[in-house]
Amino acid sequence: MNRFNVTHFLSGIFILFCQIFLLKNIQVVISETFVISVFLYPLIIIAIPIKTPRAIVLTVGFFTGLLVDVAYDSLGLHTAALTFTAFARGYVLQMVEPRGGYNTDSAPNFSSYKTSWYLLFVAIMILIHILAYFSIDAFAFVYIAKILVNTLLSFGISFLLIILYSMVFKY
Repeated sequence: MNRFNVTHFLSGIFILFCQIFLLKNIQVVISETFVISVFLYPLIIIAIPIKTPRAIVLTVGFFTGLLVDVAYDSLGLHTAALTFTAFARGYVLQMVEPRGGYNTDSAPNFSSYKTSWYLLFVAIMILIHILAYFSIDAFAFVYIAKILVNTLLSFGISFLLIILYSMVFKY
């Protein structure tokens, strides 16, 4: 295991710790219908090096989501949403690929790519994750307005938190 993998693993553990012990208790209830939830743990999938095989990304997504589900007692909601996010990651990377292509040895972050590229990539990935999360939670498109409003409200705070974390910890 090289130095980058060890650093990424330890950062992932710290992110999970923050999500489970700090952010789990932060939930803003606007009304009976609308809730703002804060998500930091998708950053683990976002920051995996680009050359990582899809099977490994999916496995990391599954087990990370499972750990969050165990802590939240949420019966697979986080596992399903993060596994879907891990699945979509490859397609999002193809969609936002820079003109010169990727440096396959790097991970998506501020120092490896332009700020505008990184912000777009993170925004799409977080939007996918949160939309999947609230869609699976509601499990019916009858609640499409609730799903969309909760997604947009949670997206704003989660996006800001992930960008701040990425800037402060150079992750």
